[in-house]
Amino acid sequence: MHGGLEVSDENGAISDLDIVMALVGNKANLHENREVPVQRTNGMFFIETSAKTVDNINQLFEEIAKRLPRPSSS
Repeated sequence: MHGGLEVSDENGAISDLDIVMALVGNKANLHENREVPVQRTNGMFFIETSAKTVDNINQLFEEIAKRLPRPSSS
């Protein structure tokens, strides 16, 4: 499922974008200090990563790749 994002330019013209949005929480290795519950919002998926331990970094990019729009066959 992709998140549909409605964007308006400086003239007020609106366009719909079919994009992948991810909410990435860093410092997963400090999970005991978490203040925000894990949840999905506005068509985004959530994943916790850790730059220090490299936890879930590959999974983040794999999930983004899976959710990318596929070209339509013509």
